[in-house]
Amino acid sequence: MPTYAPPYRISAGGGIVEVTPATGAVLITPLAGQSTVVSAGGLQVTAGNFGVGIASATTDGIRANGAILSGAVTQYGARIDPTYGSDATTAGRGVYSIITTAAAAFTMATGAAFYADNPSEGAGSAITTAIGYYAAAITTSVTNAYGLYVETPTGGATNNYGAYFAGGAPAIYVNAGGARFVAGNVGVGAANAANVGLLIRTAILTTNTDQWGIVSDPTSSSAATTSIGGAYFSAITAAAAFTATSAYGIYVDSGTLGAGSTITTQYGALIKAQNKGGTNNYGIYVEAPSGGATANVGIYNVGTSRLVGNVDLGTAGTTLGAIKFNGNTSGTITVQSAAAAGTWTWTLPPDDGDAGEQLQTDGAGVTTWEAAASVRESKNILGQLAPRYGLQRILAAPVYEFQYRTRSTRGQRITTTGDYDTHYAGVMADEAPWAMHHSGRIFSPVSAFGHTALAIQDLHERLALVEQTLGFEAAIH
Repeated sequence: MPTYAPPYRISAGGGIVEVTPATGAVLITPLAGQSTVVSAGGLQVTAGNFGVGIASATTDGIRANGAILSGAVTQYGARIDPTYGSDATTAGRGVYSIITTAAAAFTMATGAAFYADNPSEGAGSAITTAIGYYAAAITTSVTNAYGLYVETPTGGATNNYGAYFAGGAPAIYVNAGGARFVAGNVGVGAANAANVGLLIRTAILTTNTDQWGIVSDPTSSSAATTSIGGAYFSAITAAAAFTATSAYGIYVDSGTLGAGSTITTQYGALIKAQNKGGTNNYGIYVEAPSGGATANVGIYNVGTSRLVGNVDLGTAGTTLGAIKFNGNTSGTITVQSAAAAGTWTWTLPPDDGDAGEQLQTDGAGVTTWEAAASVRESKNILGQLAPRYGLQRILAAPVYEFQYRTRSTRGQRITTTGDYDTHYAGVMADEAPWAMHHSGRIFSPVSAFGHTALAIQDLHERLALVEQTLGFEAAIH
């Protein structure tokens, strides 16, 4: 029997199988254009490493780095698409990878069951989109479909993250379909907290004069025919016996200033002008609360409110406009409009008036503090009347008994005392214009008293003449 020196080769039709006993290496070189086929029973490498298209290395369990791939627009370095048998009732895994360390005293800095390295472009080539991990859309009919499923890690002594993104550009970009966290909390820029659903505490923001912790400006589709919103908040309690002291839809805390920084104007909430074509535009709209056992208040402000624009109270045809003033010890004063309020403007006086003055309107809603002042400094003296004029005018004025009407004969508002039951005795403005003021409409107590004083003076003069004629000594001097 002939003796052959290693390595041993078997050649058939151009294909070669080479065995080197000293190293245990087996080199299979298929026929050009053909591949090596391992039939039933599979292929097992019981020791050492495995190289495909390249020599194996002690640092790689399996290493594939063959010649340039060709033959299709989509090419794979490793393709695994097994068909599972009927006994795989627990799980089917296309690729299974686990980090296992040797029984020795050492520390591995980083262990990655799957590591996607940076692409390497050959001279003249280019990659449009580079993806470290790509999960195609799961369209097969299954009960639950997850592109990526990460169980909760618990073994970390310092940190336990289901996913950690260390990039500087947007770490996560979610396209159509969105993102959903069905359990657990989320921390952005900081560790998540058990008492916070979403915690955002990023590093110092940069690159713009306007910087925001959260920006929400979604575009709603034509299906949103009822309502659209940039954000929706609602407080929900668990099904358990407990009482929460306060519940907030939105809670705005005071800002924190870093050393050396200042804020010129700080807003708890800033609502920009709503001017994008709505039929009705409201900066803030608060529906009437009704569930409170003690109080139901739409807006409660402990501090001072400043309203630069106009304020409307009530709704025409629905709600009466009213404002209440509460005493700090007791009592409530309510100021409200009439049910049939009309349309007019009330302008308040320009000052606080003086003692004894009353509020008076000019007929157009412009009010001032006025009174029938008697001091000489308040009057322009036009002359002095003779006593006979007072008695003549009073004697010439008919006196009537009357009641005030609630409306004029044409249904218009008229000026009255507001008492429609009392029987009055008095003169008419057209027959005693000397006793009127305000364009001859309102009785003037000043003029009436002046004419009464003149009449008394005239009667006194007449009585003095009678007494003198009869020889009586005047009783009044």
